[in-house]
Amino acid sequence: MLRGAYLAVFAGQGVAACLVALAVTLVAGRSAAPSNWVAGTVLLASSAQLLLGLAVSAYGARQVRRTAAFATLAHSDDSDVASPEELASGLHRARSAALSQALFSAVLLSTPAWFAAFAWATGQTTVSLAAFAGLLTLGYVFGALQFGQLSRAVSQPLAVGGRGRAAGR
Repeated sequence: MLRGAYLAVFAGQGVAACLVALAVTLVAGRSAAPSNWVAGTVLLASSAQLLLGLAVSAYGARQVRRTAAFATLAHSDDSDVASPEELASGLHRARSAALSQALFSAVLLSTPAWFAAFAWATGQTTVSLAAFAGLLTLGYVFGALQFGQLSRAVSQPLAVGGRGRAAGR
């Protein structure tokens, strides 16, 4: 589910960027003179945004994994084993956090699509556009790999203190 949500938002950002670039070029026309300064500036901004997305996504995924791990170790005040309701609540929080992180990361990691659309509309070279394709691929792959691990972390059966599966899954 997380990968599907990630893919949907990531692809949606790309489609939206393409539609906006197409609309702009239909109204204003596409530039025929590429500029090395524009290409360099846009590539630098896109790379910086992708690095920010990578950092924020990695941190968020780590926090979600901690939330999922905490749900498995939750203890109530009057016994050494958490109640099924507490475990279900902790797992629900971890799953909600994972979905929120997947959506947020998809938006951050797909931002190079907007820069690529701008580069295309301003008539940048094929080499520049290929660089944007590489940045988009890197963002997608990082997110897809990250959320595969995250999906496993929030969907495994809960075990408390090695005493078996907890109810409330």
